[in-house]
Parts: sequence; structure tokens; C-alpha cells
Amino acid sequence: RNPGNLDAVNEFLFALAASGQVDEAKGILGEYLAKEPKNPRFWEMAGRFHLASGKPGEAESAFLKAVELDDYFREQEQAALDARKIRGRPVAAGSFLHQNLDLR
Repeated sequence: RNPGNLDAVNEFLFALAASGQVDEAKGILGEYLAKEPKNPRFWEMAGRFHLASGKPGEAESAFLKAVELDDYFREQEQAALDARKIRGRPVAAGSFLHQNLDLR
């Protein structure tokens, strides 16, 4: 599980989640975050996973962490605001899964 190619990591995690192995994908992402807690791309991925899982509060925090680590991720502030807007409303994971896990 070498995170050298982040696009490959993203595609792998998306494939796992899309096949119903969301917990496995989150676990792997958690491992990457533990190894590289200052990598904003992993925080961005975490935000999308949390959003897709119906956890907008956690998504907001992850998106803002990505921005804090690298201003390049400034666009994630909008994602954080969007997560804040839907916080408190039930979010069906299937409705967000496809659109929110693709980071390309």
C-alpha cells in the first residue's frame, strides 16, 4: 500500500467503495492519513468519503484541514461549506458515493 501514485490510490479506494467495501476503503485511507498526516490530498479524500457516508460535519473538518495544509486546496473551502449546509439532514450514501469520491 504505497501511496506514491495518488491518482492510483484514489481510483483503488473509489473501486473498493463502489463495490460496497466502504469500510475497507476508509480503513486504508486512515492508514495513509496516519502515515502522512500532512498530506492535503488524503484529507481531501477523507472529506469526500465522509460526505459520501452521510457525515457532513466530519467532511467539513477534513476539507478545511486540506486547505490549512496547502492553499492549493482552497476550492475545498466550498466543499466544506456545502457539507455544513447538509449537516443535520439525512444523507443517503449511495446518492453521494459516485459524485463525491472521484477526485480527478
